[in-house]
Amino acid sequence: MVTKLKEMGYRVTLWVYPFVNTDSEVFAKESQYFIKAQNGSTAVNGWWNGNGAHVDFTNKKAQEWFVSRLKHIQNTTGIDSFKFDAGELGWVSRDFKLSDLSIEQTPVSLTQLYAQTVSQLGNLIETRVGYKTQDLPIFVRMLDKNSEWELAKNAVKTGEPIMRPIWWIAPNDVNTFSIEDQYLVGNDLLVAPVVTENARKRNIYLPSGQWQDHRGVLHTGPTTLVDFKAELNELPFFFIQKAPKHFPHSTKVILWSSFSSQLFRKSEIQLSIDRSGARSGNNSWRETEPNLMMWSNHSLILRGKSSRCYNLFKNKFYDTIGIK
Repeated sequence: MVTKLKEMGYRVTLWVYPFVNTDSEVFAKESQYFIKAQNGSTAVNGWWNGNGAHVDFTNKKAQEWFVSRLKHIQNTTGIDSFKFDAGELGWVSRDFKLSDLSIEQTPVSLTQLYAQTVSQLGNLIETRVGYKTQDLPIFVRMLDKNSEWELAKNAVKTGEPIMRPIWWIAPNDVNTFSIEDQYLVGNDLLVAPVVTENARKRNIYLPSGQWQDHRGVLHTGPTTLVDFKAELNELPFFFIQKAPKHFPHSTKVILWSSFSSQLFRKSEIQLSIDRSGARSGNNSWRETEPNLMMWSNHSLILRGKSSRCYNLFKNKFYDTIGIK
């Protein structure tokens, strides 16, 4: 399997944890490398996959044993790297005894030594735990720098989930009650992943409203899109179209192709918007005109007879994509 995945261009990561279950042959043979109970027996604690011993990373020989076993797996299978889970003190039984007795006064050192031990296995590893490393810039998730966090903040405040079932926005639509392979991100983004192997199309149900798909095509719900095409590199998603309560008075817009999901900076104009509609030069669009003026999150799309549209973005989004 690893060879096949690598031939497809994927790097393969193996999920590893510092536990050895009691029903494992290694549990009986290698007990000298595990954390002990105060009476000298191997300390056993429960975790999400059963009951087992915890490797004692205060023991130098246990560190070497743990790394050597993983290097053997890496060399014989071609695994690229590892994800190291757990490592928090909460997984250690209360009645424990470490190999290095001087560390028992600061048991959090067990977590540090776990991270230090696995760092010998390359520069692509992922660790679940860290201690006194939060100030290092290498842990900054740059991809999230300009992300919107309103849904996360709202989840903390109200308990509403970020990912939601379709019936969340259509509680009276019985067709949404049994949908298990579509979901919402907030109330505005509907995602319909392809969950059948090698399939390149699927049926998608859209509740009431105007929905714009990832190709820019509008669909009016409630409706079922039968055999909606989705290539292996496509994730079908839909934004519901709705107008904001307050329009900005004036802002910059850029010309955007209505037939492509990619943004092109072909021209830039100044657009004035008021409650009655939007105007630019001699062209005028009214909110009441069907399919001409649509709002999608931070974007105002104005469709004209030339099959073009104007996409209006908040200044923050301009900064994100580098358009000044």
